[in-house]
Amino acid sequence: MNEELKFYIKNWLFRAQEDLAVVKSLSELNIEHFTSSICFHCQQATEKYLKAYLVYSGINFPKTHDVDYLISKCIELISEKFSDFDLRNLSEFGVDIRYPDDFY
Repeated sequence: MNEELKFYIKNWLFRAQEDLAVVKSLSELNIEHFTSSICFHCQQATEKYLKAYLVYSGINFPKTHDVDYLISKCIELISEKFSDFDLRNLSEFGVDIRYPDDFY
């Protein structure tokens, strides 16, 4: 693996960790009104970790926020590591609930 690819993967991982830091900070405030932001950043972190793994594995993927699609690509690589994850509803938090009328 060349240095440019390593740097690219590290950037995906850094951004994912950044999202998790936001989740941790908002969760510690224990304010119910932050629920949509917490869910959004959980989705974003998951998406970025999956993308980092796919890049590491040499798998191309389109620009997407669809965690279901990304996990399906990971399952194709190593089903025993990813098949236990149920992320069916997580994609909704990436885009769908970012507006006032969309949160349930």
